[in-house]
Amino acid sequence: MAEAQSWLRLDRKRLIGLGLLGLLTIGLVVTLGGGRQALTAMLAADWRLVGLAILIHYSGFAVRGDRWRRILRILGYQLPYLYTTNLLISGWFISALTPARAGDFVR
Repeated sequence: MAEAQSWLRLDRKRLIGLGLLGLLTIGLVVTLGGGRQALTAMLAADWRLVGLAILIHYSGFAVRGDRWRRILRILGYQLPYLYTTNLLISGWFISALTPARAGDFVR
């Protein structure tokens, strides 16, 4: 079981890769998708409300990550909470970028 889980770990190299992929995505959206107007609008926004919206949005991932952990535990997989939550967020990110819910495959 330890060998099977070793490739699943989100080590520093993978986290850096995901971060770079995120930055590349943001750069492409800003450059190709009219993102400069969106950035201008965001700078004019009330940051307290933006922060509240981000908090509410990502708290849903915390709850869903725990739900995944519990479901997998019932199936016999003992995975830590942060790991299942990271998988959930990674799958959500891939689903946002690809058609046909490819993020479900990542999860």
